[in-house]
Amino acid sequence: MYMTPLICRLACLSLLSEASLRTPRLDQALQLAGSKDASLLETAYAHWSKGHEWKEPPAPLQKPSDLVIYVTTYDESPVGNCSALTWISDALEFGFQVVYYGQNATRLTRTGEVIPTRRVPDFGALSGVRDKYDVWPLYTANILQDLLDFSPAAKYVMRLDDDSVLNPRNLWRSLLAMPLQESKNWMIGDCGNDQNNVPFCSGGAGIVMSRPLVEELGVQLKAGYDSIQECALVGRNDDDTMGICADAIGTRMVSHHGYHPFPPALQTGVELPWWTGWPRLSSLLGWSYPSLDGCPPERLGSFLVVQDWITYHHASCDVQRALSSNSQKMQTVDKRMCAGILSSDRWDNEFSINRCKRASHLSQAALCVV
Repeated sequence: MYMTPLICRLACLSLLSEASLRTPRLDQALQLAGSKDASLLETAYAHWSKGHEWKEPPAPLQKPSDLVIYVTTYDESPVGNCSALTWISDALEFGFQVVYYGQNATRLTRTGEVIPTRRVPDFGALSGVRDKYDVWPLYTANILQDLLDFSPAAKYVMRLDDDSVLNPRNLWRSLLAMPLQESKNWMIGDCGNDQNNVPFCSGGAGIVMSRPLVEELGVQLKAGYDSIQECALVGRNDDDTMGICADAIGTRMVSHHGYHPFPPALQTGVELPWWTGWPRLSSLLGWSYPSLDGCPPERLGSFLVVQDWITYHHASCDVQRALSSNSQKMQTVDKRMCAGILSSDRWDNEFSINRCKRASHLSQAALCVV
């Protein structure tokens, strides 16, 4: 069967974007394309595979130190020290590796230990340069390449801001529950498609990436016009550009319940019905109760969080202190998470903000500060 150049180009993009592509798959495609268009597919394959080594999925996660978290900060950040004394201390105590990427400030844990801070050329990103589209992608490429040198044994990498807040235990539970052996390229977080159907994961809500993906992104974000499908030139920030390049590479991008690009709500601003604490009974009796992705709210200090939360963003010092101290006090007996992967389909992934818009007014007030 002969394929027109247009159809062949579409076939090329489809085939080359799959992480499971192997040489036999290419041979089949060449036979399908016919001799006239075979050179097109071969050229696309050569461009795609240039400098690429086939790798098996990362080894299974065995201990928290298999994951390294990098946190972007700057010297005058109002939450820089708060993050160090709260959730970053929690993450280190849990066993994760954590490193700041910033300027000159030194951050200490709650026990007075110095948290590693790395400095790489930032092209003005930390001083607010926004008039060049490639500032954050280039800065991020430097971070990713330096981070892998800093932590050569890390199997996964997580990106967070210093005004994020993390529940280390729920992060670990969520990763252990995922079929990470099914792919080598993973991107996990609050992922979706923007109004132009461009896929990415919200950076402040946290992005977990497999090491093979991070290695490839470190190359692509610096490649400019030579990047796959020129992905490094499309976005403006680090999170959207990473998502665009990850999609071009053929990444399994996962929208997960636990990641939130907004802060938790204050309890004082929400009046919850008394039966909120019994969601199963409420469902049985048909009573309305607040929930997001089927998960009810929990009280942490003076704030409401969704059950099994992993991250929140735009977290003030008060939020970081409250969620850190109260999460430490919560019962540590593991049970099945109320929600996990919501979608790993390129077109079905949906940001939590959009899921919030479909929720009830009570759920929006309690669990969606958008």
